[in-house]
Amino acid sequence: MKKLLCMLGIAGIASLPVFADTQEIVNNNSFETINAKGIPTMWTVNQYFKKDDKMGTIEVVSEAAQDGKNCLLIKNSSKQVFHLYGNFVPVTAGDVVKMSAYVKGKGSFKLALYFYNDQKAWSGTNYPTAEKIENVEWDKKDFSITVPDGDFKGKGSAAFIRSAIVIDSNSEVFVDNFQGQIEKAPAKEAAPAAKE
Repeated sequence: MKKLLCMLGIAGIASLPVFADTQEIVNNNSFETINAKGIPTMWTVNQYFKKDDKMGTIEVVSEAAQDGKNCLLIKNSSKQVFHLYGNFVPVTAGDVVKMSAYVKGKGSFKLALYFYNDQKAWSGTNYPTAEKIENVEWDKKDFSITVPDGDFKGKGSAAFIRSAIVIDSNSEVFVDNFQGQIEKAPAKEAAPAAKE
C-alpha cells in the first residue's frame, strides 16, 4: 500500500508544470530611493494617459510605510488611469509573472504588464481585473499573468515586460512593498531530426 501511494505521489508531482528556474524583478520595490522629481528610482509615470495637463499625483509618504521608510500615496481624481511602470525585464512565452503589493486607502487598483518586442517597442498590455480597495490597514494583493505566445498585432512576440502599478479614477491608494518574480517556462525541446 505504501509503495502504491508513493508511486501515485510521484505521478502527481510529474504531472505538475515544471519551471526551469525563477527570476526576480528588482524595481526599488519598497520605494526607498527617490529621484529629483519625487518619483521612485527605476519607476516611471506613464505620460501617455495625461490629458489637458491633468493626471493623478504621486507622493512619497514616510510615516505610513508597510515596509522600510517609504510608501507611495497615489491620488487620481482625473478621468484617466494612473500608471507607474518599472524597468525592462526579459521574458519568453510561457513565463509566469507573479506580482504582489500591499495597499490601503479607497478606490481601484491592479498590477498589470506592458509587453514589448525584441526591439523594445510596445506591443500590448495585460490588465487583470481591478481590486476594489476600501481599508485603513495594509492588505496584500496578488496577481499572476502568463506571458502569451504569438504575435501582438503584427508587432512581434513578447521579449520584454515592464510591470505597472495602475490606479483607476476616483482613487486614493497607498502602495508599498511591490514584489515580482518570473517563473521561467521550461526550455522547449528541439524537434527530432527527420529520418532520411
